[in-house]
Amino acid sequence: MNSADITNDSCPKLAAGVRLKFDDTRKSWMILAPERVFMLDEIAGEILLGCDGKNFSELIDFLLIKFDAPRPEIEEDVKEVLANLVVKGVLDI
Repeated sequence: MNSADITNDSCPKLAAGVRLKFDDTRKSWMILAPERVFMLDEIAGEILLGCDGKNFSELIDFLLIKFDAPRPEIEEDVKEVLANLVVKGVLDI
């Protein structure tokens, strides 16, 4: 998958068997997947917190409240993060 495959109606969600967990020791979010763990930076954590049934357009609206950046920039960055996580098998679109 590439970022161009993600549309405003796309609804990203964690893949089956994958969990999002906050690590109190490191004060950061992590993805727990079968036999894999992904440590997330603050931005990736916020993106995945918004993957709770929102479509892509609603996710961007959610992130615009959190981050001071132009909508096109946020859309491009979020599409890249989501496409990367789909390729890794931890996110479904």
